[in-house]
Amino acid sequence: MTPQQMGFEPSPELMAVYHDLQARNLISVRVRLDRIRSPNPTPSTYYRAMLLVSLEQPERARPLVESLGTYPENRVPYLHANANLQLSLGKRALQGKDVSRAFSIFQMASNSKAYPLLNEEITKIVLETIQNPRFRYNPMEQLHALDKCIQLVPDSPSVLRLAIQINQENNSISEALRLSKILARIEPLKENLVSLVDVAKESGLPHEIENALAFVNQKLLNQRVEFISSPTGTRHFVDPDQMLKNLIHEGKLEEARLYIEGRRSQSPDDLELLIEHVRLLNKLGEVRSALVLLQNNESRFYNQITFALERIATLALTSSAQALEEIDSLLDSGSLYGQERTKAEVLRAQLYLEYKDPDIARQILESLIRASSEPDDEMYFLLGASHLKQQYFKLAEESFFLAHKKAPDKPQYILALANVARLSGSNTRSSQWAKKLVLAHPQSLEAKKANAFLNSRETSESTTPSPQILALSPAFSPEKLPDLLRIHLWMADPKNSHENPLIMFAILENQRHWDTLILKLEEFLIDNPVYPELEEKLAELYQKYPGLPQKLRVPIQPYSQIVSIWNSSNQQDAAIDFFHFLNSLPEFPIQLKLAFVPALMDKRQLNLSEDILREALLLDIETLKNYSELAYIYFLRNDYSTALQIYAQILSLEPKNVGILFKSAEVHRAMGNSEKAKEIYEEILATSQDDSAIRDAKFYLRSLNPGQG
Repeated sequence: MTPQQMGFEPSPELMAVYHDLQARNLISVRVRLDRIRSPNPTPSTYYRAMLLVSLEQPERARPLVESLGTYPENRVPYLHANANLQLSLGKRALQGKDVSRAFSIFQMASNSKAYPLLNEEITKIVLETIQNPRFRYNPMEQLHALDKCIQLVPDSPSVLRLAIQINQENNSISEALRLSKILARIEPLKENLVSLVDVAKESGLPHEIENALAFVNQKLLNQRVEFISSPTGTRHFVDPDQMLKNLIHEGKLEEARLYIEGRRSQSPDDLELLIEHVRLLNKLGEVRSALVLLQNNESRFYNQITFALERIATLALTSSAQALEEIDSLLDSGSLYGQERTKAEVLRAQLYLEYKDPDIARQILESLIRASSEPDDEMYFLLGASHLKQQYFKLAEESFFLAHKKAPDKPQYILALANVARLSGSNTRSSQWAKKLVLAHPQSLEAKKANAFLNSRETSESTTPSPQILALSPAFSPEKLPDLLRIHLWMADPKNSHENPLIMFAILENQRHWDTLILKLEEFLIDNPVYPELEEKLAELYQKYPGLPQKLRVPIQPYSQIVSIWNSSNQQDAAIDFFHFLNSLPEFPIQLKLAFVPALMDKRQLNLSEDILREALLLDIETLKNYSELAYIYFLRNDYSTALQIYAQILSLEPKNVGILFKSAEVHRAMGNSEKAKEIYEEILATSQDDSAIRDAKFYLRSLNPGQG
């Protein structure tokens, strides 16, 4: 620093010392200092200390620096000299490979904030020192020093570049990729962006390549960018809408904000983009900004129902009562028809679910689902949420499963299934859903939550890393191997393989290895019975290649789930066709046959249903449930007395079984015995703690007493 910056009188002698010191003419500095005669010893003391530091003699410089610190008026030269002394001591420790001590000293120097370029001096020392021969042939020590330097000075591009280079040279690609992301963010120059994509390609992980390209395209703020070739050699195009979804999906909300603001500056009349902008602001907690944004665009989109609904949804975040009033008013106006009215009803259900009464939300959603020929996934998801709020866990799980079935690519549905399974006490099923989420959507926020659950759960399972964890952090890049070799290595030891099994299933299908694919799908689904899409694939393969399954076992749980989906979506004919196909196989477990009973009864195949139930009863499988189904068969045959006898036997074992009480009352009503039915409903009111059962009992009592409120 110049004499003026130190607070010294800028005499010609001192200026000459300063310039010689900058030029490292150290002998000249010593001679000039010996000639200075001044009543104020501080300047000479300061520059003598700096000379000794430059000569790398910090021990001799220390007393001079300490003498500067004895006078308050010398605070500026003392801080500067002491910081340089610390840098010299740190450099000496680093040259001796005492990395921890060196950076402890550098940290003290940095904390002093003696002058603006202090951290740059530290990085310069580190870069010069670790590239000398003593460090150069030991990359682990180089990386240790660079890691410490990045912790101290996290925004130094030169340090990051060297760390990336050394990590790449030593095959630490995951660390190189992490540092490349940091470098691209703090210095988004084109060469750094290209480097990020190159390192991502070197990792061999498709999702990392996609993320890198998405980040690059976001920085370039183009509508559609052809930036760099993909690993397969084809040119890679990134759809801007998908890019935005990826950023939000991964929780990179600030990057998403930058990107969407750039997009909207180019397309101000894009309503969908405006709505995404509003929702992003809401996610960031900036609700007021979202409302202002909507208000500023009201004149442009005032006649769009989608805009109106988004405004009401955002308003609910600040005033739920006003939002409910507006949505009710909008629906009562009679101006909405078809899909527009359905959207408004769904929003109304969502508002009641979140802010007022989940039971009203349930009624709205059930009405919408009944009226719709093709209910969408959001309806089922909200219905599941309404059941969950009322602690009807089984119903919630069924609804979430239907939502997931309709939109298997949405991680929030899988997370909901994991949560509801955990709440209902099934930790095993919850873990299966959580593992599926981590495997299918490793970069999502939902996967992070699922990972937290999996990591926190104490189990007695093997310590062998799971396939999904290995798939996320492979020791090598299996994607670079030929497909046939990948299949061979994976089949040799699938549990300890670095391969993602979902990718291997796709390769087997592409290679047309049908028998191996069927076998591996069966093995996978037995351990992971939460993949309806793979269950359907297996069912298709069984139907397409009927000769193959005869030498394989028939998995129970996957098919049971498929049949339950068919039953709930009014596809009983498909279920029955598949029943007859499985019935032709040598092995057809009774547990799996039971899954088809509801479809068979719905189509009035009562004799076949009875045969299955009686076979299960002989084996003492789910006795009470199967007796109940058997009683219902007699009810459908109008054999009411036999049905009542069976229900009475069940009630003798479980007197408070509300479901059986309702069914008994239904039989009495069919027989015209209304008084007995009333007694049963009144018994339910007196003994049941289930709100839903009480509500239903009151409803049936009113229907039997139409003149009473």
